[in-house]
Amino acid sequence: MRVDCDLLLVAACALPLAAQAHAPSEPPPLVQILRGPGAAALHPYARLAVQTEPALPNVLALRAITSTPESWFVELHDSFASVERLDSALAKLDETEGGDAAAARVQLAIYVPLWSNRPAEAVALLSRARYYSVIVCEAGTGLDKDFAETMSRPPAESWSQNRPALGYRVISGAGPVRSIVFVPLLSLAEFDEGLPHRLRGGTTISAREMITTEQLLLRVQPERSIVDADFASVEPDLWRAARKR
Repeated sequence: MRVDCDLLLVAACALPLAAQAHAPSEPPPLVQILRGPGAAALHPYARLAVQTEPALPNVLALRAITSTPESWFVELHDSFASVERLDSALAKLDETEGGDAAAARVQLAIYVPLWSNRPAEAVALLSRARYYSVIVCEAGTGLDKDFAETMSRPPAESWSQNRPALGYRVISGAGPVRSIVFVPLLSLAEFDEGLPHRLRGGTTISAREMITTEQLLLRVQPERSIVDADFASVEPDLWRAARKR
């Protein structure tokens, strides 16, 4: 099927990306996103033995402050092997808890430079961001050609208002969702700069708006995140309550 073809193509492309993933300026080549309703109190990472499990990825916990209340957990992977290691660690746990985590949706996505904006700056902000603006793009049945045509032009610069952003293509668990763009923010006050322009109605409808988009604001939850010492050292006060690996 189409997803399988994508995975085969991505597997070949991701190898050189994984080799560079440890460089501080490199975006995570893969992210796996667990998105669930409510507080998702029974999220699957809560009982992970982060001190003893080898080479677990950093996992950012985010809470939606706009739209429907939901929690996001974003796993930052450097390879498909990393995805497998975390899956194996989670498989060891008792999966009979149910609750909000059982209703979560899981999507795997690969980094797309064309859909990103000032990626080196975005990576530097990952360990400092207090909020994320997340743009989720969907295309309905029969819109594949229009979607491909629209996304062949860099979208992140306009969608993120020229802020640093990392764009990802969903390759598994997609459904109608085709891309997710993460815009890390130190503060929501960053949006104040463009507020007068918005109040004047100085916007135009572009071809990209023909694709269904959802824009969410998410707050970082350090106390529910899992990060390594290097990640936390950039902003130790922010990550004081996080689980360290």
